[in-house]
Amino acid sequence: MASELELKLERVRRSLHQQDMDAVYFTRAGNVSWLLGGGDPVVSLTNAPVAKALVTRDEARLLVPEIERDRLEAEHHVPEGLSVAYLPWEEPAAFDEARRALAEPERTLVDECAPGTRLHDFWQLRVPLLPDEMERYRKLGVDAAEAVGVAMRRLEPGWTEHEIAGEVAKGLRSRGIQPAVLLVGGDGRLKRYRHPVPTSEPVHERVMVVVCGRRDGLYANLSRIAAFTSLGPQETRRYLSVLEIESAALKATRHGRFFRDVFAQLQDAYAQHHHPLAWKHHHQGGPTGYFTRDFLATPGDERVVADCSAYAWNPSLPGLKVEDTVLLARREIEVLTFDSDWPTITVQGIERPDVLLLG
Repeated sequence: MASELELKLERVRRSLHQQDMDAVYFTRAGNVSWLLGGGDPVVSLTNAPVAKALVTRDEARLLVPEIERDRLEAEHHVPEGLSVAYLPWEEPAAFDEARRALAEPERTLVDECAPGTRLHDFWQLRVPLLPDEMERYRKLGVDAAEAVGVAMRRLEPGWTEHEIAGEVAKGLRSRGIQPAVLLVGGDGRLKRYRHPVPTSEPVHERVMVVVCGRRDGLYANLSRIAAFTSLGPQETRRYLSVLEIESAALKATRHGRFFRDVFAQLQDAYAQHHHPLAWKHHHQGGPTGYFTRDFLATPGDERVVADCSAYAWNPSLPGLKVEDTVLLARREIEVLTFDSDWPTITVQGIERPDVLLLG
């Protein structure tokens, strides 16, 4: 049976043949992690990965600074079939020289713009997810949802957004998950901002936590809302509207459908719930996996939904949002970040998170 790396190299080389190119150069963390079968080339999430990879028609090589050699060899398994070239960190041109030694830039597909190279949509290389990847994703989803749920059930009135973020981050890190994105918005800030970066403001009524958690190169994305006071009838109706809008997107997420069509279903659902322009106030999500979003779905997007791939849609109205990471497999939607201990509402046959009432 072919290994995960062999299957991925076969996919890469098939793409090279189809486009009459000689090499693919992986420089973004998500793409390198994909090739490494979940291996982590990241030291800082704000910087480029310490390892890059080059795949030609007959070679596959990892390019790594010499200073990372000890850690890589002691703690990280490099898949068999991938050679490693250690390069001096103090020579910035060393990576380009190593790349040029195997393939000319104009004959190389890249994942970031570089002079003389051709930018390629690497999402098309990474889907469909392989069975081992989907299993890693399921485990990540469960752990990420559990971490957020456990932390939020501990909250008490008066905690600051920073304190809440710290409690959630602790739960994620204790499960080996990097909080690449961690937003916390309470009370008035929740109603005002779609991206509430945590502050020192105390929370007394309700709070939303948004997480993009990374492990094995994959991202689990979810949002949860907890309240110390019950939602009024109007807010309850608006939250149900958000769930129905998300349901329209989930129902439309089917293999072979254009993203423009999925987005049109979202727009129609907003209009049906009397918020026809609310989709303009925040992006609505899109495919995910080795990036928080591989790209954001937009009106007119000509790319198509793929089976065995992950999605995170995040419709919202002021103060209210729903978001989970789901897997489309065998034409069915599976919620990866499902939390069995969190209250749910069944919408179109799928259990969706309700607002958690604390106290």
